[in-house]
Formats: sequence, structure tokens, C-alpha cells
Amino acid sequence: MKLASRWNWLAVFVAVVGMVTVGAGLPGCSPQDKGTTDTDAAEGDTEEAVEEVVEEIDVAPPKPAEDATGPELDTPATDEAVEEETAETETTEPEVVDTEEVQMEAVEPEVADPEATEPEAAATEEEAAEEEVAETETTEEVVAEEAGTEETAEEETTEAAEEAPAAGDVDAKLSSYAPAADLVGQVEYYLERMGKSLEDEGEYEDNQDRISKDSNTLIVLALALGIHDEDSKYKKAAPAMLVAAQELSKTKDHAAAKAATEKLVAAAEGKDPIEGELKWENVVSLHYIKEQMSGINSNLKRYAKRKKFDNCAGYSALLAVIGQAIIANGDEVASPDQMDQWNTYCLQMRDAAAAVNKAMHAEDEEAAAAAMAEMAKRCDGCHEVFNPDDEEE
Repeated sequence: MKLASRWNWLAVFVAVVGMVTVGAGLPGCSPQDKGTTDTDAAEGDTEEAVEEVVEEIDVAPPKPAEDATGPELDTPATDEAVEEETAETETTEPEVVDTEEVQMEAVEPEVADPEATEPEAAATEEEAAEEEVAETETTEEVVAEEAGTEETAEEETTEAAEEAPAAGDVDAKLSSYAPAADLVGQVEYYLERMGKSLEDEGEYEDNQDRISKDSNTLIVLALALGIHDEDSKYKKAAPAMLVAAQELSKTKDHAAAKAATEKLVAAAEGKDPIEGELKWENVVSLHYIKEQMSGINSNLKRYAKRKKFDNCAGYSALLAVIGQAIIANGDEVASPDQMDQWNTYCLQMRDAAAAVNKAMHAEDEEAAAAAMAEMAKRCDGCHEVFNPDDEEE
């Protein structure tokens, strides 16, 4: 800016000098006309004018005209002004840098905050998603558990339906109403009691009636285990056991009863087996079996109160096979036109005893009590219709 201004004033100076020189050569102004003194004066005037111009250039150049497109620009008048402006600029520059740095420092944490919040927001969203998934999984687990419970209940109901004997089905599998294991336990119980009843002559005399009932009970048990669809340790020995028990039931003295009992024990141990297929037929005394049923039912009630479920399961299984076995004894108490009714009562008693047996295995006291009440009802109904002779022919 400073150099340009000086060149402009130099151009003005040259123009002025030119004008003065031209003016000196105009007509009427020549030195010949005015003389030497005028020429010298003119030269002196020119030098003064030049000096004035130079002084004006050095002291105060005029301000440039205002730009038509913008505001007037301030041009430094002197070198000192330029130097001052440069000094001010230099002084200001670090302040600008400092301000920017301060602004950046101030902004950086503000910018970092949203970035820091983003993971937190993402984590919150992830946690919410996980909770939703967990709730869904929990709901699915609950639904699955409920479905599983329903399926289990259905399976148990189906199994129970398959295991339960069909009402009135005389040929139902024994496993559906009297488990072989329960019958095996009853065989061992009555064999042990028979041995005690025959320890000596005195015991025999005191227990003759019980020996008759127990021997007929062992006949039923041997028959049932021989026919049973489940295997047991007495299944192959059952025919020989049946024959030995029948002999025991017919004995009239202690020695004969003791010998028959020894034969029965040997048969149970598998000695001297008898080949043959067993079937339901009239092989017992209905009189002694009826008396035995009364004692078994009393024991069932007593042990049920004590919650002796295993004992009760054995008693109920025995009552069930007795109900099945005495169907063949119908001709002893029923006329031909009553045989169907007799069979119905026997099967109802068998099925009621089977329900007691299942309840005892499940240790379900309420179900057991209900089944025992139903069994008593069926027995009472049968006794009202049939009144068999208690004396054997």
C-alpha cells in the first residue's frame, strides 16, 4: 500500500513538471519575451512546487476513494502506523490461537459426553433386550413346564387306563390288578405263619382253623402266580406248590399237616417241580376263603390307619386275586340264572381291591380310603344277594 501511494504521487509530480515545462514554452512566455529573470523565477517556482509535492508525499498521502462495492478501507498513513498495525496483529495472533485451544478444550468434554453416553444407552438397550428375552424364556419355560405337566398327567392317565382291568373282563391280565411282587410277599408271609402254627402239637390244636384258611389262601396264591403274566421266583414252582397246599388243606392231624407243610416249602424252593399249565378253576374252599377275606380286610383297615402302605398293598393284591379266583365257585352259592350276577360281584370286588392296591403304592390316603369304601360296598351288596352255607359238604 505504501509503495503504491508513492508511485501515484510520483506520477502527479511528473505531470506537474510537464505542465510547467510546457507552460514555459507557450507563446508570450518565452525567455526572449520576458528575459532571463523570468526564466529563473520560473525555475525557482518549479523547484518549490516539487519540494512541496515531495513533502506532501512524505507527510500525508490522501485517502483512497471509497470503493463503490464496499466500505472505505483504512490505509495506514505512515510507516509507523503500519508497524503499529503489524505489531497489533502479531500481538493478537497468539490470543486467537489460545482462544481456539480453549474453545477446543471446552468443547472436547462436551463432545465426549454424548459419545460416552452412547455405550451406556446401548448397554441399557441390551439389558432391556436381555430382560425381555429372559422374560420370554421364562414364559416359554412356564408354558413348557405346564405342557410337560399336562403331557405327564395324560401319560399317567393313559398308563393307568391301560393297567386298570376292564370292567367285567374276566380274562384281564393279573398285572392290571395284582402285581406279582405283592403276591410273592404274601406267599412268604403265609408260609412263615404256617410254620409257627405247626411248631408243636399244642400250636396245631390251637390253630387248626387258621391252618385251613391259610392253606386255601396259599392255593389261591400259587394259582395266581402260575397264571400271572409277570415272572416271579414262584412262577415255575407254582404247580407243585398248588398240589402241596391242597394236600395241607385236607390234613386232619399235626403230623400230616407238618409233612404237607414241609412238602410245600420244598416246592416253593423249586424242588420236585411239576409240569403243567394252570388255569382259573374251582380249587379252593369258598367257606375258608370267605372267612379269610374277613380277616384280611380287618388287617387292611388296621394297617391303613398306621400308614403301613407296603402291608396294605399286599393285602389288597391278595383280595383282588381272591375275587378273581372265586368266580369258579359260583355254583356253590348261585343258581344257574344267578351266575352272571355272581360273576359281576366278584369282578367288582376284584377291581375295587385293585384300586386300593394302586392307591397304597402311591401312598395316596384319600384315594385309598375311597377305594376301600367302594370295596366294602361291593362286598355288602354281594352278601345281601348270596348267603352261602358256611359248612362244607
